[in-house]
Amino acid sequence: MDYPQYLRSVPKAELHCHFEGTVRAATFADLARRHDVTLPTENVARLYDHDTA
Repeated sequence: MDYPQYLRSVPKAELHCHFEGTVRAATFADLARRHDVTLPTENVARLYDHDTA
């Protein structure tokens, strides 16, 4: 088996996964409230906004 074919055949794992891409903002906010975690905003629509400046 050649190397590229070998790489395609081995099992893969997600090594880097952002929370924002896996959980709805509303779910994240609900979990935070349930566990008394203060979030940077109460506005769920803006929860995943990031300052890019």
